Amino acid sequence: MSTPSAVFRAMRPHQWAKNLLIFVPILLAHRTGDWGAWRAASSLFAALSLCASATYVFNDLLDREADRANPAKRHRPFASGALGTAAGAALIAVLMALSVGLIALTDARALDWISAYVVFSCSYSLALKKVPIVDVVLLALLYCFRVFAGGSVAAIPISPWTLAFSLFIFSSLAFLKRYSELKAAPDGAAPGRRGYQPDDIHVVFAVGIGCGIVAVLVVALYIHSPEMAQYYSKPMALWFLLPVILAWVSRMWLAAGRGRMSQDPVLFALRDRWSLLAGAACLAIARAAA
Repeated sequence: MSTPSAVFRAMRPHQWAKNLLIFVPILLAHRTGDWGAWRAASSLFAALSLCASATYVFNDLLDREADRANPAKRHRPFASGALGTAAGAALIAVLMALSVGLIALTDARALDWISAYVVFSCSYSLALKKVPIVDVVLLALLYCFRVFAGGSVAAIPISPWTLAFSLFIFSSLAFLKRYSELKAAPDGAAPGRRGYQPDDIHVVFAVGIGCGIVAVLVVALYIHSPEMAQYYSKPMALWFLLPVILAWVSRMWLAAGRGRMSQDPVLFALRDRWSLLAGAACLAIARAAA
């Protein structure tokens, strides 16, 4: 593996897709014509992507010994030896400098969000990822973090409904990630250094499915809320969202149960045909209800 290729892989640019959540508040607020909001969110997207790459490098440096023992991770640049510790430290410094510099040139207000992301991500990498359940909750909060950061820089308040739905749907996906790791672990073995035991898979499954069902319930309650009326003239059409979201959540867990969830659930969804169809259906239903 060449050095440029190893650096590119260490940055994990495919993970930047998660940062598309920054644009969700603009869509939910029906502010698609607000170019100022799009510019602010786009600047944060670029800066947070660079910052996230720096934290991925940091995490991989910490985990390189454990990754060497993992068949799915032993080919990562630091685990395989394609990149050394000094190169990793230099890459972190460059990525963070670019991230902070971009924010300073475009929207200094977002610097607090970049700083908070570094704190949360490093806390996860250094300690909290080894604490069962707490690690999953923090992962879910990091997904919610992107939504809140996007709303903040675009000057769009995040409603309690968005908060509740985000927390439960991302908790379900975070538990799904841990469930997949437990499912793929050899019999009698715990997945890496996560702190879970094989029998924990039943708890992880139950809580994860429960969070997904609660997320659907939040949407059902939102349809009859007073806040909904300012955005939708045909609210009854939104009821069609419920079977779509329920089917999607159930299918994601079914795929994991069959051992097909070999990557981050969000990235899996972005590449999965049925997940993309479900997303398109939700957009069409929301448009019809507007």
